Amino acid sequence: MKIVILFIPFLCFSLLLNAQDRAKGLNDRQQLLKTLVKGSVLKNGQTEYLWLPEIEAKKIESLSLKKSSQGTIQSKNDGSENSDSTYGDDEIFEIKGPFIIFKKIVKGSLDSSRTGRENARSQSIENNFPLLPVVLNRNTLEFGIITGDLIVRVSDFNNAENISRKYNLIIYKKFPHLNTIVYKLHDLKNASQVLEEMRADSIIGKADFDILEEIKNPQ
Repeated sequence: MKIVILFIPFLCFSLLLNAQDRAKGLNDRQQLLKTLVKGSVLKNGQTEYLWLPEIEAKKIESLSLKKSSQGTIQSKNDGSENSDSTYGDDEIFEIKGPFIIFKKIVKGSLDSSRTGRENARSQSIENNFPLLPVVLNRNTLEFGIITGDLIVRVSDFNNAENISRKYNLIIYKKFPHLNTIVYKLHDLKNASQVLEEMRADSIIGKADFDILEEIKNPQ
């Protein structure tokens, strides 16, 4: 009985500390989000997101990366064929599964007449490491990653190929019994515009992005 009595105050104290840590983490995140430029509203299914024009994501599994004490990630050039020496430091906001979500800091001899986003995209294409748009869930304040996959429902499944040609999409998967096609976007820079045009198209019943939010981080 004494052990139980002693354990209860300890448990209450631990729960209080955990609650304080969560509150501090939420406050820190809210302060961070206040510093970000917000774009237009994206309604995806029943969820509303905000575009974050300064923020992007990319996979890190093919890069050799190290995290510095300043909270940046630096690419390491080890002289190997797969090393990535063209990327400078990136201000990291979150690691989500195999992706990093970051604000690009352009360095070196990049074209100063272009925006940092344009330079980052140009280097990404050259190195074959695609950069992905990032949005913010207005309800949960979680970052979401636009993968380039579009989930489209049609009334007539025979229009699948026509839609692919019209919007320059790749057919990734077909679900005829659901009248649904999953397409892949060629050019993510125009993702928002393509989605708006598809939603206004009479042969398309519904179109939504596949947005990654909950991903387990690699161990």
